[in-house]
Amino acid sequence: MDFPISDAMPSILQEADGWDTGLGRLYELLAGDFVYPNPMNLMMMPDNHDRARIFSVLKEDLDLWKTLMIFNTTTRGYPQVFYGTEILMKSPVVRDDGVLRGDFPGGWAGDTVNAFTGAGLSPDQKDAQQTLRKLLNWRKGHSAVTRGKLTHYIPEGCTYVYFRHDAKKAAMVVINKCKVDTELNLGRFAGSLKGKTQGKNVLTGDAVDLKQALKLRAKQSVVLDLLP
Repeated sequence: MDFPISDAMPSILQEADGWDTGLGRLYELLAGDFVYPNPMNLMMMPDNHDRARIFSVLKEDLDLWKTLMIFNTTTRGYPQVFYGTEILMKSPVVRDDGVLRGDFPGGWAGDTVNAFTGAGLSPDQKDAQQTLRKLLNWRKGHSAVTRGKLTHYIPEGCTYVYFRHDAKKAAMVVINKCKVDTELNLGRFAGSLKGKTQGKNVLTGDAVDLKQALKLRAKQSVVLDLLP
């Protein structure tokens, strides 16, 4: 279990970015992977049965929640998802096991919400559930993400970019904390793009022209499947 990153991620996502704070701190934590015999064996977890629900810890910010799910499903290692995380279940930030380990909605007598069928879920809950479903189903069939190498670049301002790659496939991940719409110049990443000119946004299905700057809305992190 990667407790150092799991412990740090809530503050990393919410604090100002600098060399030792925010995305700079995340870069440094990943740069320390040499201390592990095999970082690919690390389990990545946004929360679990002994920690406050991550959506509550992130002050119910759906964009930051999506960023964390993107990171946990695309970085080295493998993801663990605590039940209910996918539908934004909440808890007190000060640990309360009774609420933290509450019933999953659906299938219990008197339930008015059913997360198995989607009945009664809010639009944000349905969005979150679909986001994680897309990420995990895509991940299963992507050898570069499940077994490939990780190459990351020093964060610039409020963005941090890394690639997962093997001999057959590659993916580009942009962690974006910028509070305003921005454009990311991709020329800096030419060594990892290796001449690829097209990508596909995993969450939206949109085609992405890698010959142009990548347009990002405020706090929109993206995963791009790089096409041959």
